[in-house]
Amino acid sequence: MAVKVILLEDVKKLGTKGQVVQVADGYARNYLIPRGLAKEGSTGNLKNLALEQQRQSQQQEKQHLAMVAKAARLNGTRLEIKARTGDGGKLFGSVTSKDVAEALRAATGEDVDRRRIALDEPIKALGSYPIEIKLYPGVSSQITVDIVAEQ
Repeated sequence: MAVKVILLEDVKKLGTKGQVVQVADGYARNYLIPRGLAKEGSTGNLKNLALEQQRQSQQQEKQHLAMVAKAARLNGTRLEIKARTGDGGKLFGSVTSKDVAEALRAATGEDVDRRRIALDEPIKALGSYPIEIKLYPGVSSQITVDIVAEQ
């Protein structure tokens, strides 16, 4: 006899967390439920699961809209970072994504995680550099960073 269970963890060859699956009664009663991998698929539990998934969906949509608005505010921003230079315009050290995040915070007041700044390698020369900021899956913003010599 098969019963419905709601998976609380990812179970190999069975399903992922939050998924409703049908398994043998003994497998559910003797393995999945005692180990905390699943809970009974009763009507009450299924309703709670649906409500939780709806709440998560609304929260993700809200976060997506907030990131789209943030991307619009940041798009086209031009930052100027001053750095010490040696002969030929080479920098002493380099400008990293952390430096860009701090300059962005100082210029616009927007907090951006340095890991979201798509900088393949640190900047080591004077010039103007277009940089992409990946705020959320499918949402990004383009800024320009000008590296100038410190007087």
